[in-house]
Amino acid sequence: MAVLGPLARIRIFLLFSLGLSLPKTLLVHGHITIGDQKMSKTLGNVIDPFQLIKQYGVDPVRYYLLREIRTTEDGDFSIEKLEKRYDGDLNNGLSNLVHRVLTLAWNNKNLLGELPLIEAKQTSIPEEYKNSMENFDTSKALECVWRKIRDADKLVNDSKLWTLPKENSEKFKSVVIELLETLGLVSHLLKPFLPNTSGKIETLIALKEKPEPIFMRLTK
Repeated sequence: MAVLGPLARIRIFLLFSLGLSLPKTLLVHGHITIGDQKMSKTLGNVIDPFQLIKQYGVDPVRYYLLREIRTTEDGDFSIEKLEKRYDGDLNNGLSNLVHRVLTLAWNNKNLLGELPLIEAKQTSIPEEYKNSMENFDTSKALECVWRKIRDADKLVNDSKLWTLPKENSEKFKSVVIELLETLGLVSHLLKPFLPNTSGKIETLIALKEKPEPIFMRLTK
């Protein structure tokens, strides 16, 4: 039987005092290792999280940890993996898609007319994402989001969106609205993982300001 520490006992006392129910789920996370070894001052392999955030930003660090390391398991950390996720997923994937779509939309606003309010509908949230979040499987939930991003990128390429303003303005408007709706859903699904980035995307898809890349390629 587990022995509760003093802080846990205080929390239980406060919940009882407020007439609130006790938690029904106990979430136990794993260890973050370096080269498959636990971090230790003796080994000199301790990573300073504040230095990571200063260098890469809080959202990329949070994203890497939640994507690479399953919540209930040990996970190995490396700068190489973090930078690969940053450049591959955040810069080349998410940021590139957002910038491509919104730059074309911004440059052809005269063809779009009055756009509908873009909001993430609850019915649009994938069941796989919901189930993964309920089971604390953040890596699987994020893979579900990145499939949405890859599908949207494929739509840009398959429709040759950059040619449509001159060739077929109605199709251009239709595809842009579909892509903006996807970006709205993506930003909503990313809120628990990339809250600052999600807010930027929500601002940008309103097309009230000229789009800028939300992530830049790392400089070596």
